[in-house]
Amino acid sequence: RLIVFVANELERKGFFPLARAIARLKSQNILLVVVGRVDLSPHQEFLRQLGIADRVRGVGPSPDVARFYAAADLFALPTYYEAWGLVIVEALACGLPVLTSRVAGAAVAVQENRTGLLLDDPHDDAEIAAKLERLLATPLASPAEISATVQPYQWHEVLARYERILADHCE
Repeated sequence: RLIVFVANELERKGFFPLARAIARLKSQNILLVVVGRVDLSPHQEFLRQLGIADRVRGVGPSPDVARFYAAADLFALPTYYEAWGLVIVEALACGLPVLTSRVAGAAVAVQENRTGLLLDDPHDDAEIAAKLERLLATPLASPAEISATVQPYQWHEVLARYERILADHCE
C-alpha cells in the first residue's frame, strides 16, 4: 500500500509523527513516498530506529505530483499549521482519501468519514496510526465520488464566487 506525503518541509507538516505512526501499523507492506523539496538523508537514523527506513522514499520535487497521487492509496498530511493546503484539495481532486489535521484550512474540503479523516491532534502518532489503519482497511467513497466533492474549489468556481461577492459589496 502506498501513502503519499507532499510538502516542502518536514517538521510543521507532521512528517515525524506520521513516520512514528507508520512504524506502529501492523502491516509491513506500506510505503511512504515523500514528494517535495525535502532532504530525508539527515533523518535516516530516525527512520532506521523506527524500523521503516526501507519503507520511506523521498523522491524530491516534481512538476507532476498528480502521478504520485494516481499511484497512491491515500494522502497524509498531519500538519501542525496550514493556512490552506492546496495539496489536500489536489489529492481529493485525484480521488484520494485524505488524512489531515483539523487545523489545515483545506480541512473544510474533507468530508469526514466520506472523503477522509481529520486528526484532532497531529502530534499524536497513535491517533494517526489508528486513522491510517482505518483508511487502509475500509474504503470510503469511490475515487470518482471523492473527486466530485472538490468541484467547488476549481479556480473558475472560486473566481466566480469572488466576483459575486465583490459585485454585491461594491454597488
